[in-house]
Amino acid sequence: MSELKILAAAACTFLISIPVAGHTATIDVLWTSGTDAYDASMQSVADRAATYDPDGDGALSWNLTFWDGTSDPGFENYDAFVIGSTCNSNGTGNCSGSAGFFGNGVYADGVLAYGDEIEAARGDDSRTFLSGQDADFHQFNNLPGVDNGPQGFIINAVNWAASGVGLGIVSMTADIPSSLGSDWWTLPDSFLADEIPVADVFAFNSETVNIGAGQENFPVNEGLTSAGLSNWSTSSHACFNEIAGFTRINFAPQGAGECGVTIVTSGAEGGDTGGGDSTTNPIPLPAGIWLMMGGLGLLGAQKRRAKA
Repeated sequence: MSELKILAAAACTFLISIPVAGHTATIDVLWTSGTDAYDASMQSVADRAATYDPDGDGALSWNLTFWDGTSDPGFENYDAFVIGSTCNSNGTGNCSGSAGFFGNGVYADGVLAYGDEIEAARGDDSRTFLSGQDADFHQFNNLPGVDNGPQGFIINAVNWAASGVGLGIVSMTADIPSSLGSDWWTLPDSFLADEIPVADVFAFNSETVNIGAGQENFPVNEGLTSAGLSNWSTSSHACFNEIAGFTRINFAPQGAGECGVTIVTSGAEGGDTGGGDSTTNPIPLPAGIWLMMGGLGLLGAQKRRAKA
């Protein structure tokens, strides 16, 4: 057997023997800023993301940046944009319910003001995650660090959104029982206005959120259960009717039927949460593979020169 064949066989053996780390990518996450305490709580979620791995298929690290809504942060440079629970600041509601936790809601205005820039960064194939659950509020307020609950819910959502093409969107409704809270979704100048009909999203307080049959297999629901998403001292504040272009990944009982609590972009609900499709931080090959490939190329060149 020639030296080249021996080395090639060794390379194959080496590649087969390499343990495949589930996900080794780092994603860039932009998050609407609140109070210092709120930001610190969300940073703790980002820190946990690097080791959060219920299914044993790897984790993602986050580079987390907070945005106060006052200038263009360069949305195209991020893999996911998280619009946290915020009170309505457009003049048609009050901010008393969440103001103590999330500031004065100013970033909701920023989301509206920079809608064109957000839409451009999303492109045509990005992933969108909209929920009637205010997981960030409960992570900050009464259920911090619960993986099968707010923390795991948030990490899965961000990892899933960031693993698509373009800027992924994660948005959660606000803890304001008397109104929808995130009604900026359907305002005329919202970048979601053409996707979320006003009549198909409504305030709906529920303590019960269920992951249906088959939905537990979605990577975006990794490690989560119906019990873990319920009993949050009001688990959900909004529901969605069936909306074209979106698929529910959990639901709440509504009379004799049910309504969607969390909806995601149709066709992507089974998509991975590995960051592999990230436009800014693709998963690198292990350094050993590059060295082996380079060695093969060098030896092959030497063989060709020897024959010349």
